[in-house]
Amino acid sequence: MSEGKIEKLEEMLSGLISTIGGMNENLQEVRQQLQEVKQDQKSMNENLQEVQQDQRLMSNKLQTVVEDQVKLRESQTVMNEKMTEIINKLTDMQADQDHIWEKSARNERELAKLKIHLHL
Repeated sequence: MSEGKIEKLEEMLSGLISTIGGMNENLQEVRQQLQEVKQDQKSMNENLQEVQQDQRLMSNKLQTVVEDQVKLRESQTVMNEKMTEIINKLTDMQADQDHIWEKSARNERELAKLKIHLHL
């Protein structure tokens, strides 16, 4: 082989080595970027798990609030029934009192008439 061909081959080989070296650097950068993407993905998965855990906690708290509301409504219904019962009893007592006062007034009038009648 001639010197020119050898030099040309050396130049081509040198160019190939440079190209491969550049490709190696690019490959290293791509690998680094891939690692960063994997790390970001891992971080996002952790954040997603935290969000899901928060959602579960909020769902449990919401369920507790709903259960408490049901209990409050039941208590309110019982209290309303008792209040109605008390009002009915008070109404009956008022009617009884009015009746007693009416009888007392009538009796007082009759006693007054008897006193007047007996004194004559």
